[in-house]
Amino acid sequence: MIDTSALIADPDALLKISDCSIVVPLVAIGVLDRFKRLADLEDRRSRASRQVTRTLDSLAQTQDICAGSRTPSNSTVRISRKHTVINDLASATDNRIVGTALELKKGKDTEVIVISNDGNLRIVAQAYGIRATAYSSQANSSSDGAYRRDKAAPAPVKISGTSPDSASQPSRGSWQYLLFLIVRSLFFS
Repeated sequence: MIDTSALIADPDALLKISDCSIVVPLVAIGVLDRFKRLADLEDRRSRASRQVTRTLDSLAQTQDICAGSRTPSNSTVRISRKHTVINDLASATDNRIVGTALELKKGKDTEVIVISNDGNLRIVAQAYGIRATAYSSQANSSSDGAYRRDKAAPAPVKISGTSPDSASQPSRGSWQYLLFLIVRSLFFS
């Protein structure tokens, strides 16, 4: 599941993430709509929002985006309006985004990963037992050309994340490591 912050950071993210089922919470569409209407139409968020909206609209023109639209990178993108009500973050939008992830996970044996550049949202998602990771637009490179696409399609992105119980952790001395220690002590002690 991808949130607005990741889509704003890389408006092509929906086309780059490969071999996944990508869920966009309906509330994220509302945020994109607000950003695209910013007074300064040259604002980065405004431009990115319009680009993401065009991508979603293009996928919806030929396929049922509620059921899942296939992307050139072999992923499916769908919009989800269902969410579990939580109230752990100051932002009602962020609560609905985490609530959407909870709803996706409910009663299913499918791994749900929240892709967000919002640290607090990731922490709350992890507190609910949902894996969360920041989005990075660094494309995978493969010597066998497995990720080569034609020039019209952006290169795929590998999404990898860590959860507090994961074997990997941030490097010592970084702010991420300090945050890792705090979260680990709060939730896993």
